[in-house]
Amino acid sequence: MRAFQTHRAAQLEARLALGPAWHDETLVVATSVGTAVNPDNLDRDLDRIIRSAGLPRLTSHGLRHTAATHMTRRAADVGELRAAADVLGHSPEMLMKVYAHTLPDSLRQIANRIAARPGR
Repeated sequence: MRAFQTHRAAQLEARLALGPAWHDETLVVATSVGTAVNPDNLDRDLDRIIRSAGLPRLTSHGLRHTAATHMTRRAADVGELRAAADVLGHSPEMLMKVYAHTLPDSLRQIANRIAARPGR
């Protein structure tokens, strides 16, 4: 979260410096003028970073899938699953269909939390 806050502060500085030339599209990953990054450029830069770190190949699509898997697996309740679906631009039903393989751990955690509540 700290890295995100630092990134957003840097974006705000760029926005203020550019004034009306900044395109405010409220994007997390944006060009130096605030517009959407070309997916090919993002994949090229990501590939360069991944290779320089000596890691296995990972595309932006793979990165999105990894993030979705982690969000789904770590969801504590249905509300968090809905939030993950919103972040990904999926319906909750689509999220459940695509990432159902990650749910057993989450469901077990929810059941354990309910069982551990006082008065049960």
